[in-house]
Amino acid sequence: MKKSLLRILFILIAVLILAQTAVFAANETIDEIPELKIPGLSIPGLTITEVTTTGINTNVEPKTYDNDHFEAQQTLSLINVTIQGNAFLAGQQLNLSNVTVTGSAFIAGQTVNVSGLKVTGSIFIAGQDVNISETTAKNIYAAGNNLNIANGTKITKNAYVGCSNFTFDGTVENLDGGFERARFLANTNITGNCNISAESEPSIDTNAKMGNMNFNKIEVKEIAKVSIGALIVEKIMGAFKFVLFNLLIAIIILKLMSGAKERIQEYSIGKTALNALWGLLALIGIPFAAIILMCTGILLRAGGIAILAYLIMCFTAKAVGTFVISILIAKKMNIDGFWKILLTVFVVSLILEVIELIPVLGGLTLFAVLLIGLGEMITKIAGKFKKEETKPVEVKE
Repeated sequence: MKKSLLRILFILIAVLILAQTAVFAANETIDEIPELKIPGLSIPGLTITEVTTTGINTNVEPKTYDNDHFEAQQTLSLINVTIQGNAFLAGQQLNLSNVTVTGSAFIAGQTVNVSGLKVTGSIFIAGQDVNISETTAKNIYAAGNNLNIANGTKITKNAYVGCSNFTFDGTVENLDGGFERARFLANTNITGNCNISAESEPSIDTNAKMGNMNFNKIEVKEIAKVSIGALIVEKIMGAFKFVLFNLLIAIIILKLMSGAKERIQEYSIGKTALNALWGLLALIGIPFAAIILMCTGILLRAGGIAILAYLIMCFTAKAVGTFVISILIAKKMNIDGFWKILLTVFVVSLILEVIELIPVLGGLTLFAVLLIGLGEMITKIAGKFKKEETKPVEVKE
């Protein structure tokens, strides 16, 4: 067992070292990596005609790629290039000038400058600072921090834009966008619908043609700044209240439970699981039945009382479920006595509070505890009524 654990630990350490090495290599300057070209590399649906890793690609002479073109560099410049297919371009800084793409263009970078880009399909572009001018395409999907679409840009169909600062001075049929701030300059020509959501009113030049404009102001609500310390204190106070409530419920149950030591022996995991199923049925069935009674007018008062009782049971179900789990643990560990059982309830309550902080597992645990508590109350109430019905009647002679 120890050897297996050591082997697993060694593998994890090796993976971490390899990952750190890869990150270090990726962060090295591009000039330190030797030039690598892979001509004619084909992947289904994509042909990489050339990949370079050194220098700056300054294609001054006209150049044509007969297939889909993929290129990624730290600084990428394409000038007078025709791509017979789709273009996949990425880098820290991209400069595209007089580039023609017969398919669609996928562009991503920190700073992207595009001028004279002609795309038959759609442009998908993302970056921190994006500047587009003298560009044509069917559709454009753009996202970034600062996005500027200058005069001479023509989108024949739709533009979908999301960014902080947006400046538009081109032509488009339909524009849908969400911004913090937006400006529409004099050459703006929107021929169809213009749907804008922004934090403030957009700045619109008097000569701009905005089409059928629909503006939706985004209400920004300030979120109160809460320190980590305050959040921790809040969590601790919530846990403290929960533990006190659990102890109070445990005291009430133990005081009402005659022959507590003997009654504890009645609890078992199988019985608790069965009670949880009854709790699930009650969780769904009681409100459903009560609503039917109230909506049909039959026993309206009874339906209202059932709803009220249901809410009270749900409120106390977590505490009752915690008590049942504590009793099961006490029975397993041969713990008896009033104060020892209360101490067990205290410890189990703290453990459950910690578990509930874990995503997914915490929610599932809380749901299970609620079902156990609700089922315990339902079965006890049903058993009480059953005993009352089967109680022998004394006949006086």
